[in-house]
Amino acid sequence: MVDLAQQFPGRLRWRSAPDDGPAEAINRAVGLARGEIIGWLNSDDVYARRAIRRAIWHLRKHPEWVMVYGHGRHIDAAGKVTGDYPSLPPSVGIGAFADGCFICQPTAFFRRDVFEELDGLDTSLKASFDFDLWLRLFKRFPGRVGFIPKVQAYSRLHEQCITRCLRERVALEGLALTTRHLGVAPVHWMLTHFEEVMAVHPFHALRLDLAEELQRLASVALAYVTANAYALLSERLRCDRRLALASGEVMVDVHPDGWAGPRPDVRFRQSDHPARDIILYCRHASPAKKPLRLTIVSPGEAPRVEEVAKRAGRRPPQARSNL
Repeated sequence: MVDLAQQFPGRLRWRSAPDDGPAEAINRAVGLARGEIIGWLNSDDVYARRAIRRAIWHLRKHPEWVMVYGHGRHIDAAGKVTGDYPSLPPSVGIGAFADGCFICQPTAFFRRDVFEELDGLDTSLKASFDFDLWLRLFKRFPGRVGFIPKVQAYSRLHEQCITRCLRERVALEGLALTTRHLGVAPVHWMLTHFEEVMAVHPFHALRLDLAEELQRLASVALAYVTANAYALLSERLRCDRRLALASGEVMVDVHPDGWAGPRPDVRFRQSDHPARDIILYCRHASPAKKPLRLTIVSPGEAPRVEEVAKRAGRRPPQARSNL
């Protein structure tokens, strides 16, 4: 960046200083900017070709628009497209934000004076400051947000980005912001986070009692959701068969009602005393007259496939299993 600043003097300025989070850093950057149209691009995201030109053209053609955004796509650490961002046009209205954020941040460009009128980003938010900005823009300027029906940017998802690293904060800030701006906090914000926690169990950085962790999250959400919504969260946890099957080292990826699909995952984390053998005991109820095929994946090893062609007898009384 320093080399680029020297290559384009007067057009690109480089600043690096301590800050209290990304929202404060962006506010400082907007304060230093000289242009009338502003956008910010995080270091792991990428603009689509001609994205800036399209945004400027639309904002100049529609002087009544205070912001414009477009379609986004997710990419992985290597830059490969992994899916579309769930973008929706502004015509859906502010109420659609209750179901989740439908604006991919790097696709958005807004007028500098509007950003200043809204007092910039809320620096108390560490993960959802952009979501808060969209909500305030839609409330203050109804009908004045435009849309570009083209891919404008690629949002990179990897283990170090805010979206992945701060998932609990994202969920709780989402609850708080929908309550603040829309007067309602849909319970699905926490249910989605529950699924994210279970999707990586038992490979969390810290070993978790999964049931206790999800109950803790439900209790934190109580500050934002109604009593009925909290009762729904508690009932979902009570009836979820995955929690009954899980332990600190094992996760059985069945459906919440206990039904196992054709290809369920069983994840096992070695303890401080590694196991030499793992016995998986289950009932194979498939009507197909085919062997049970197991794909075994271990860190640092190529996946291997084992087939179980013969049915075992009854489970011996001393056998213990989570299945």
